[in-house]
Amino acid sequence: MLTEDSWSIASPAMKTVCWRLSAWDPDIASVRYRLTNIRRTKRLRVIVTVKDRRGLLVRNAAVGVRSARVRWIARNPRAKRTNASGQSAFVLTVRNRSFGRRLVLRIVTKTPQARARKTSAVRLPRLARAAAAKRS
Repeated sequence: MLTEDSWSIASPAMKTVCWRLSAWDPDIASVRYRLTNIRRTKRLRVIVTVKDRRGLLVRNAAVGVRSARVRWIARNPRAKRTNASGQSAFVLTVRNRSFGRRLVLRIVTKTPQARARKTSAVRLPRLARAAAAKRS
């Protein structure tokens, strides 16, 4: 029987097997965005970190990301599982109508006992050609 104290001395393998026990109340701890080269590639990278209510990273939790507005991204990505560091990364293909506006995303995470939702937004830069057309 694992108690609260035995978690601190349990081996990493034991924590891997019993990831469900500590993930009663998952929380989306952070959502980070990478906007590098987004004007050129139209791709937005999103990194989601999941922790439980005690602040421990949750591995193997299912994470899904979708746009709150219809047709602002090319397609909703498939759900993924968090890795050993509690993170899951997604690459979204952004449509032209999203540039220069706030892209609102809905993030959902699920464990066998519970689920959590979070709404997050990022301001996307204007496309270069749109800015050039406005100047002339």
